[in-house]
Amino acid sequence: MAQFDVHRLRQPQDPRLAFLLDIQNDLHDGLETRVMLPLVRTDLVPPPIRRLNPRFDIAGESVILLTQDIASVPRQEIGPAIASLKAERDAILGALDLLIIGY
Repeated sequence: MAQFDVHRLRQPQDPRLAFLLDIQNDLHDGLETRVMLPLVRTDLVPPPIRRLNPRFDIAGESVILLTQDIASVPRQEIGPAIASLKAERDAILGALDLLIIGY
């Protein structure tokens, strides 16, 4: 698994959840969990806060990053990578900065 890769859950329980974004640094690849951010279809969430919830297109779906729902996910629940948002690194880190630092 690699930082900024997009995955599906093996058995999703929330029908709104389209994908998960891995934000954990690869230095910690040996841990049993990965720190992930959910990516939810835009038509299933209230209007987003632009910097906190950037929009992306993945596998033909428009999705919103729910930065505020950051979570640790057991590796065995994470499916294979289907895309990468490495090119969107600045927007992702900006959303995390806004959540944690406030600007």
